[in-house]
Amino acid sequence: MEYKRAKFRELIKTVGLEEKDYPGGAFEFVEIVESEMVWNLYISFSAVIGIDALKRLEERLIARFKNDDIKTVSVYYRFRNKTVEPEVLQDYYNHILASCCLERPRFEALKSFNTVFENDNITIYAANESEAEMIKRFVPSISAGFARYNLDNVEIAVAVSKFEVPIAEIIENNINKSTEEILAEQRMYELASKDKEKDKEKVYRKRKINAEINAPVTRLKDVPASEVQIIEYTQKYGSPKFVVEGDIIKAEIKEVRGGYKIYEGILFDENDSIIIKTFLNVNSSLDENFYMNHAFKGNRVRVFGFLEYDKFADDVVLRIREMLGLGKSEEKRRADMMPRRRVELHAHTKMSVQDGVMDVADYVNCALEFRHRALAVTDHYNIQALPDLDALTRGADIKPIFGLEGVMVDENKFRIALTDADIDLDDAVYVVYDLETTGLSSNYNEIIEIAAVKIRGEEIVEEFSTYVKPKRPIPAEITEITSITEDDVRGAPPIGEVIGKFKDFIGEAILVAHNAIFDNSYLYKNLRDHKLFDGEYPSIDTLQLAKIRYASKLKTFNLKAVAKYFDVELVQHHRAIADARALAAVFLRMLKELRAAGIDNYGKINDLIVEEEAYANAFPTHITLLAKNREGIVNLNKIISASHTVYYYGEPRIPKKFLAEHRDGLLVGSACGNGEIFNLALRDDYEKLLRAVDFYDYLEIQPVDSYYHLFDTGDDAYDEACIKDAIKKIIKAGKARGKIIVATGDVHIINKEDTRLREIFINTPMVGGGLHPLYNARRLPSQHFRLTEEMLEEFAFLGKDQAEEIVIVNTNLIADMIERFPLFPDKLFAPSDDSLKNRGVPSMKQAVIDLTYERARNLYGKDLPPFIGDRVKKELDSIINNNFASIYYISHLLVKHSRDAGYIVGSRGSVGSSLVAFFMGITEVNALPPHYYCPKCNFLAIKLNNEEKKKYAPFVKAELFEETLQAAGTGYDLPAAECPLCGHDLGRDGVDIPFETFLGIKGDKVPDIDLNFSGEYQSRAHDFLRELFGEDHTFRAGTISTIADRMAWGFVKGFLERRGIQARRCEIVRLADKITGVKRSTGQHPGGIVIIPKEIDHNEIIPVQYPADDLSSPWRTTHYDYHKFEDNLLKMDILGHDDPTMIRHLMDYVEKEPEKFPFAAAEEIPLADEKVLALFSGLSSLGVDATDVREVVGTTGLPEFGTPLAKEMLREIRPKSVEELIKISGLSHGRDVWAGNARELMLGVDKEVGAVPFRDLIGCRDDIMVYLLAKGLPALDAFKIMEDVRRGKGVEPHYEREMLAYNIPPWYIDSCKKIKYMFPKAHAAAYVIMALRIGWFKVHRPIYYYAAYFSRRATAFDVEAMVGGSKTINLRLNELDEKIKSRKASVKEQELYNTLLLALEMTVRGYTFQQINIFKSSWRDFVIEGNSLIIPFRALDSLGEATAKSITDAREEAPFTSERDVVRRTKVNATLFERMRQLGVFQGLPEDDQIELF
Repeated sequence: MEYKRAKFRELIKTVGLEEKDYPGGAFEFVEIVESEMVWNLYISFSAVIGIDALKRLEERLIARFKNDDIKTVSVYYRFRNKTVEPEVLQDYYNHILASCCLERPRFEALKSFNTVFENDNITIYAANESEAEMIKRFVPSISAGFARYNLDNVEIAVAVSKFEVPIAEIIENNINKSTEEILAEQRMYELASKDKEKDKEKVYRKRKINAEINAPVTRLKDVPASEVQIIEYTQKYGSPKFVVEGDIIKAEIKEVRGGYKIYEGILFDENDSIIIKTFLNVNSSLDENFYMNHAFKGNRVRVFGFLEYDKFADDVVLRIREMLGLGKSEEKRRADMMPRRRVELHAHTKMSVQDGVMDVADYVNCALEFRHRALAVTDHYNIQALPDLDALTRGADIKPIFGLEGVMVDENKFRIALTDADIDLDDAVYVVYDLETTGLSSNYNEIIEIAAVKIRGEEIVEEFSTYVKPKRPIPAEITEITSITEDDVRGAPPIGEVIGKFKDFIGEAILVAHNAIFDNSYLYKNLRDHKLFDGEYPSIDTLQLAKIRYASKLKTFNLKAVAKYFDVELVQHHRAIADARALAAVFLRMLKELRAAGIDNYGKINDLIVEEEAYANAFPTHITLLAKNREGIVNLNKIISASHTVYYYGEPRIPKKFLAEHRDGLLVGSACGNGEIFNLALRDDYEKLLRAVDFYDYLEIQPVDSYYHLFDTGDDAYDEACIKDAIKKIIKAGKARGKIIVATGDVHIINKEDTRLREIFINTPMVGGGLHPLYNARRLPSQHFRLTEEMLEEFAFLGKDQAEEIVIVNTNLIADMIERFPLFPDKLFAPSDDSLKNRGVPSMKQAVIDLTYERARNLYGKDLPPFIGDRVKKELDSIINNNFASIYYISHLLVKHSRDAGYIVGSRGSVGSSLVAFFMGITEVNALPPHYYCPKCNFLAIKLNNEEKKKYAPFVKAELFEETLQAAGTGYDLPAAECPLCGHDLGRDGVDIPFETFLGIKGDKVPDIDLNFSGEYQSRAHDFLRELFGEDHTFRAGTISTIADRMAWGFVKGFLERRGIQARRCEIVRLADKITGVKRSTGQHPGGIVIIPKEIDHNEIIPVQYPADDLSSPWRTTHYDYHKFEDNLLKMDILGHDDPTMIRHLMDYVEKEPEKFPFAAAEEIPLADEKVLALFSGLSSLGVDATDVREVVGTTGLPEFGTPLAKEMLREIRPKSVEELIKISGLSHGRDVWAGNARELMLGVDKEVGAVPFRDLIGCRDDIMVYLLAKGLPALDAFKIMEDVRRGKGVEPHYEREMLAYNIPPWYIDSCKKIKYMFPKAHAAAYVIMALRIGWFKVHRPIYYYAAYFSRRATAFDVEAMVGGSKTINLRLNELDEKIKSRKASVKEQELYNTLLLALEMTVRGYTFQQINIFKSSWRDFVIEGNSLIIPFRALDSLGEATAKSITDAREEAPFTSERDVVRRTKVNATLFERMRQLGVFQGLPEDDQIELF
């Protein structure tokens, strides 16, 4: 060997290289092939030499020996130790890949994938299976490259990771195009910007100016919107090139792997939008700068390009060929220039269900721009937008007016007999009549047909029928309904000739009509007009009679439905004589039943009405309520509560009597066209209008177009004249009664252009059924937020002075009558300290103090160590002084109540950050830093930072543990140790969480204590809380469900399709974005309970209702979304969770067989078990091989760590400590924390930064504060940085400078900037504790674990596959895997996959499943029998819970005697029975009872 080394030294000297660069080099031999003039040099090294050194050696050797006689010189290498260090391995890979790219450019694609290098191993990560397959095609060539250097030991693996972003379009192209082609395409887009003044506007040109961009601009609505339209356009006109112009409303520059960049923007031209797109020149920053400066949101551009369908955008896009920057977009602002401006007193937000389309913020901003001094929000039926109105106007120069547009019912007006009279029903004569009219207004429409039948005794004795010739043409809509045409009435007598004859026909009879109020209004109007009115007739309204007498039998009460119920034939419906005859027959049957019920006098008919239920049948009209002051908002809350709970009937109704009793502090307005006042002005006589006006504080009138849908004869001029007349009538009546008349906008949108947004909802079926009142309206009202000048123009027909009075003077007068006050009192209303004195707790504050110190001293000694004592005091001062004690104590009671019932409770959120919560038993997470403590002598050794070490002296001999403590992230990871003072085993605890992360830096943030109870115990916890405080002081936290993205998309697409409009995807998205957030319904938080102090009425703060207006719900909810008042009321989060239920199930086994377990309580389950911890990094604890269980980690079936996402992370991280598990839990629940952030840092993707140890990465929000404090940053700054980062706000520049000054690495700061949301460490720790407890059973008592999991967590089963064992399970998994990969699997099939994955693991570990057994199976639980589990009845597909229970219930009553006996005594149907028989469920049972054979 020495000879060979000497030869090598001599060789490298001849080529001018140094020996130190080639350690252990030896010249093995030279192979000469004379016939081919080839020399092959063979050289070996003791270890792998860097590729650069090797290349230099090879180049020089070839140059040295190659000549005319030696045509080819090749060098071959051998490394005696082939282990390749990661950095050297990466260099070889890059060299080999570059060589491959030169031969075949498609290998460039590999540069786009994250690649990780470990000793002798290369892992290339793909985002999906198709990418993985593509990469695998390249691997042989790369492997051959390594073999060329005799490095055949290097293994190349391809792994699919859910954290990788799928390869982009440019990479796909790159597989088929050479690098030269790509660069050639990019050179088409070289930058050439010039400045030019044009139309007094700076125009920026992108690239060389092209004459085509000066072509006429095409409106986007005329640009093809689909692939088919592009083809049609191309066939007709040639190339689909267009010039478009508009504002950029959204833009981004995306960097795709491979180093390429794409600009993509959305251009909007006031009516439509389109995606514009291009590749950027990566070789020039000028290209990107142009787009950043001139083609991002807020800029206007002109674009020339070619239209094409882009499969990545799934839309038609314009590929940019030329662009001009036209400067900043013009801000389209309307200004209210009047010296004195109006106040809008009637506006609807997105909280008006599927009607309002604007956010409160839109209105507030608009009102501020208009310089209006006040704004009222008056949503339909609810006041759920008021908290936002309150928050948005706080500190602004505008007064918020808290209002409501509600539905009032006058229960006193609900009558069946419409007058008071003493008439014997047997002796009475009845005239049953019906009118056909040209519309709904008796004042402005006309009668076109009168028909009646006279009844005496029980017989029809006479009929009256005639057409009536109207003065105006019959509207087409009326002809469509009634079939009455102009020809029918052309020769008919006018009303003047008919009305007297009809009066004579009536005589002294009682009138009977279906909706008699309507028919009578026309009758009385025409009698008055012809001086024939002598007073109102006794009248019976069969519509109202049907509602009262037949409500339980009929869903609707129109004449058609009632006639059908009484088996009366109705022909030619909506013809007066046909309807009158049918109604007469119906009435005779009704009359007979009235007599049978003891109603024999007209005066007794109204006795049928139950006063308390009258609100349900009374005619609803709209009203507006405005709160003047605090008393008013409390009364408004009472009205909302009552209308949503006591008086709800299809809608929240406000009885007039109830309103009268609670109107103090309120202003009552007459509302819109659906209000009583406009209805009377349109349809009834003036005297009634005058009397009705008295109830209101102010009268509203609105622009003429607001009433179009209520009055539509087809003659627009006539309609407008009638509406204006009605408005004048209201003004006249108001002035006569001394009422304030105001002009309001009934605002639903900001600008006229927003009408289309509202149209989408108008033409979409309502949630729960029904159509919008404006559905199919011929003319839609504008109802936009009008300027003062615009509103004056609307009412110019009243004259200048009167218009100014109602538009400006009176709206400001109303605003002046209203105080400025906050919606919620500025304080926390927590239960009083002595709220539980009747339960033996005179002071909750003292109870909190006592419980805290009792547990603290039990753990850490009577004289608490100063560090712990100070932490406890700091927390207690915050809790007691801020009135939070009741929250803590109630939480303690709830947890204790659950534990006493045998169910442990897991904490959520940040409550584990509170040491007091730990001492009170609310959480199991100890927020102290990692520490050792001695339960015998109270020795303490605790991890402290430098500042804390200066303040707190350590215990004697605590320094023995200093190095160990500083290296630990949690107490669970500390090695076992004995007390240096007394020799007792030391306790280990602490996860190091600052208290500030829970209650803020000042400790005054209202606590949000979330607790995970067992799902089967949750309702008992809710009831316990209600028992503590009472039904009128505990409510479920309300939620508001709104139109989400997908539903908004469907609404927009459906609307456009119904209109026959083809729209581009980006335009549908633009419209959908505008209508998201519109209210659909209400709901309830899954576990949130709001507690109202016993001393106050909830209406002093919030109204209540039922969730989704479901009056059968056992709980009422808060009317507001619970987030809106979280600083004012205590909310307890009592959530249901599977983990405590599973722990309870496992502990049932422990309690039944205590001798088999080393603990007696769930709290005693070891949390630092090495074998359990090994589950999270491999399979060694399970004794199985990865190929057998289809997994590489053992966490299948463990909470939070059994998901594909979590297992993928575990596979990459391979955690070895509880600290790392907590970090992984935090990472998996955060947003933009792991993928694209921490993962890349861990893998060392950024070569300048290098690989960052996993322990140093940010995992949970609290990590940031602890890390920054350890680096020396001030506590307040550390807290604020953490808060900004966890909310996705990044790092402010001044904090970034401060962090750099304290030597925070730049990569850490960059990581903070990427984060969008972070998980609390306390929550993560609580999850890990649960997983470790359940994991103990999985490792040490497997059969019990599997029985509990399949009983409590699994929801889908394949009983045949499970019983068949690992082979059949694997076959079924293969089938499901194919479906999942092709995205064809249903939710149930995905759940089944998870079940079978764990079933596979169980069978591989040597356990089995037994088929369902009629004698042994439980209805729900998997029963343990030796090393097998007997499958329960519920596991059989289609056999529901009720059927499963029926089997075991019947079996408990008496053993089954035959298969037939099973069918007879249970709910098993024929199909299930046959399936069970096939499976052998009935094995051992005869088909029939023996006795039945004889």
